Amino acid sequence: MVSDLFRTHRARPALSRSWVVSRTVCSRTELAQAGGRARRDLPYCRQHDALRANRHDANAFAAPFAVNATNHGRPVGRDGVQRVGQSLLAAFPDIHFEIETSVVQGDIAMCEMTMTGTHLGSPEMRVLGGFLVGVRPTGRAVKQHQMHLFRIVAGEITEHRAVRDDLGLMAQLGLMEADAPPEDDISRSGPDPSPGQMQPGRT
Repeated sequence: MVSDLFRTHRARPALSRSWVVSRTVCSRTELAQAGGRARRDLPYCRQHDALRANRHDANAFAAPFAVNATNHGRPVGRDGVQRVGQSLLAAFPDIHFEIETSVVQGDIAMCEMTMTGTHLGSPEMRVLGGFLVGVRPTGRAVKQHQMHLFRIVAGEITEHRAVRDDLGLMAQLGLMEADAPPEDDISRSGPDPSPGQMQPGRT
């Protein structure tokens, strides 16, 4: 269960049941050496490594997905994921993903990651909330925090869901007014939160 995964993240002694890998870049070999279950991280690490600044390959981005994979509950398959990768590259040619924290339990992998890039194009698909379709490139650099959930079966990603700060991304691009939280509002992150470094007990 998702709640079990978050409890495992806070209670490090539970590593006998789950693996927690913090502040990793997808291509690091340490992840593959972390243990049997942690190796299940590799499909989604390969996926995001394919779009890192040193390797822009939408086909490789989709390769870890099963041919009948779902994305946010929709049956899109590997071809649909490949189109998502192409659209991300169209909008942010220098796109880069870094996995900050990763938790694996059973066939479920969850990770906190940071996406960075420069808005230099317009995507064909409605990715990242759909706000960028038809928008002229702003040339602005962005940094977006994301949470992803993957189900991995027989070494392939069969399900994917994500939660992203799309409104924050639009604010960084100047497409909407930024809404900075009051200083005493500790239920939300500040202007530039540090992923992977949240303190236990904070909401």
